[in-house]
Amino acid sequence: MFNWHGFLPERISSLGPTFVELQVVFDAEEIALTNELFEVWYDSRPPEDKQTKQIIPPSSYPEVTLRLEQGRITSPQGFAATLQFLGRYYVKQLLYIRPDLQEKFNLLGDIFWFDQHRNLGSVMMRDDWNGDGGGNRESWEMGCRTIARVFNWLVGASYNSGPARQRLY
Repeated sequence: MFNWHGFLPERISSLGPTFVELQVVFDAEEIALTNELFEVWYDSRPPEDKQTKQIIPPSSYPEVTLRLEQGRITSPQGFAATLQFLGRYYVKQLLYIRPDLQEKFNLLGDIFWFDQHRNLGSVMMRDDWNGDGGGNRESWEMGCRTIARVFNWLVGASYNSGPARQRLY
């Protein structure tokens, strides 16, 4: 999906089974907004989708446990708990018919998964093999630009301009 030097998806579970568990806390406003956005999104669905697909609303837990195990993300609280993370998805799906919802991006959280051992940018230019270290700085800056670009994509268009982007890099 992204041209991120050093990211190796095949590294996941390469040293044995991977199990990651995290607790995510939602505030009451985010829970209410996600449920409100779900209702607007559901109402926008074609009638045949509502009749033929099992569409489950998000739950309203103040704290959700997520687990990554064997390449799958689950929650011991059930599938509806994982749907609490779709607030931004609902906004993205509704932007075409409700552009006024763009401002809701700032009110909804997101998860940015970052592996501290990921090499931010290791592709060196041929001139950098002379050992002067210049390529390391350029490689680092390329990695930082990539992180900023990915972060901007993840948090939505509301962060693509203005001071927020300038702080990223």
